[in-house]
Amino acid sequence: MKKILYTAPVCMMFLLVFFVSCTQAPVQEKNNELDMGGKEYYFIGSFFPEAARNNNNAFLQEDPDAYETTLEEDAMSDKCLKTQEKLNCVIVHEEGFPGTKAEFAAGLSSGTVKADIICDTFASLLDYYKSGMLCDLYEISTLDATDEEKWGTEQRKEATTYRGALYAFPCQGSMYYPFTDKYNGAFVYNRDLYDSYGTGITPEELIEEGKWTFSGFLDIIPGVIAPEDENEKYGISLINSLPTISVYANGGDIIIKNDKGQYVFGYSRDNAVRALEWARDLSMIPGAIAPNDYYSDFEAGNATFALIPAERAIYSSVPNIGWIPFPYGPDVEYGQSYSGYFGYYEKGTAIVSNPGDKGRELEVGTIVNELFEPTDKFGKTGYDQYISRNFFNTPEDYEVFKSHGLNMHYDWSKEILQDKTVQEMLLKINDIIANPAAPVKAEMQAMRDVVNERICDDLNGKE
Repeated sequence: MKKILYTAPVCMMFLLVFFVSCTQAPVQEKNNELDMGGKEYYFIGSFFPEAARNNNNAFLQEDPDAYETTLEEDAMSDKCLKTQEKLNCVIVHEEGFPGTKAEFAAGLSSGTVKADIICDTFASLLDYYKSGMLCDLYEISTLDATDEEKWGTEQRKEATTYRGALYAFPCQGSMYYPFTDKYNGAFVYNRDLYDSYGTGITPEELIEEGKWTFSGFLDIIPGVIAPEDENEKYGISLINSLPTISVYANGGDIIIKNDKGQYVFGYSRDNAVRALEWARDLSMIPGAIAPNDYYSDFEAGNATFALIPAERAIYSSVPNIGWIPFPYGPDVEYGQSYSGYFGYYEKGTAIVSNPGDKGRELEVGTIVNELFEPTDKFGKTGYDQYISRNFFNTPEDYEVFKSHGLNMHYDWSKEILQDKTVQEMLLKINDIIANPAAPVKAEMQAMRDVVNERICDDLNGKE
C-alpha cells in the first residue's frame, strides 16, 4: 500500500462542525456582503492550526523551523483568515476548555465565560443542549442545516439529533474539509492470499456479477480458508462486531424509526433477525472466523478478510489490500447497504444559544457557513484525489472507503452506554450468535420492550 508521512495526523475522526456567535452591535452590509465591524467570536475546542489561531501567517516566515505545517493545516488556516477578512470579524480560537467541563458550563451560564462555538464529544454537547446552552441548528436561518453534501446525511445526523433538534453538526468543519473519515466496519481483504486459493473469480468480479450477497459469501468462504493446514488460514479477522455489520448490510439498525416516525428497537424486525441468523450461519463454518484476538491473523497473512476500523485498514501492513463492501443482505437493494459506523466518542460542533441576542446566533451561522465552504486549496474534490493517490492501491478502493464514510451509521452508543441494563442485555447477542440452537427472533423480541422503554421513550419525548 502506498503511504506518505505527515507532519501532523491526517486521519481524524469524522469531521466536527463549528458555530460562532457574534456581538451585540448590528451587522452592516458592505458591497453586498456582511460587515461584522471587527467583532470577536469565540471558538472553544478549536481544531484550527497555529497559523489560524494567531490570525497571521507571517510568523511562519520569520522562523520556518519553529512550526512545520501540513497541506491540510495550510488550507484550513488560509480559509479561516480569508473568512475573517471577508466578513470583517475576528475568530478567537481556544484549543481547550477553560477549567473543567462543569466549570465551563457554569461560566457559560453566568456569562463569565465567552463562547460562540463549541467543539466537543456528542455526549457532552447533548448535555449542554439539554441545559439550554446550544441552538437547534435547524432554526439558524443564516445556514442551511439540511444541506447533506456540506454537513452530512440525515442518517449521520442521528448522532447529534435529540427530539427533532440538531444540536451539532456530526462532522469536523464540514464534509468539504480536509480530514479523512474515521469509522468502524471497513471490510478489506488480502488480495495475494485470496488469489492463492485459485477460485478463478475475484470479489470485485463477484460484486460486478451481482453475486456478492449473504448466500454467495457463504458459498465462497469455504474455498478461501485452510484451517486444517499446519499454518492455519482463516476467513475473517474481527475487531468490529459481525452481528452489527450484518444487520446494517440487510437494511436494519439497532434503533429505527417506524411508520409513525417514532424510534423503536430495530433488531426484532424480520430483516435484522435474518441478518443475525446469517451471521450465526457464517460463524458456524469451521475456520470462517479467525480465533486470535484483534486482527493479528490478518496482519500476519493468515486471514483472507478483515472487518476492522477504517484507519487500521489504511495503515495495515498487508501490502496488497483490497477494499470491498460487506456482502449485501436479501432485504436491501443490491449495492445499497453500507457497513461503516461511528459512536458517542466522536466530536461535533455547536452554536451557543444566546437568548438575549438572537442576532448574534444568526451572525455565527453566517460565519460557520462561510468558514466551512470548500478550501481554496482543495475545493470540493481535491482532497479526495489527494488521499486516493497516497493511501489507496486503486481509485476503486478509495471509492469504497469514501462511500462507507459518507453513509456511515450512528451506533446509538451514546444512549445505550448510559443504561447498564440495556448494555448488558445487548452484549448477550454475541452469545446468541454462537449458539446454533438459540431462537434468534424470540430472543430479540424479548429485548424489544426493555429497549423501547429505557432508550426509545426518551428519544420520542415521552416523559
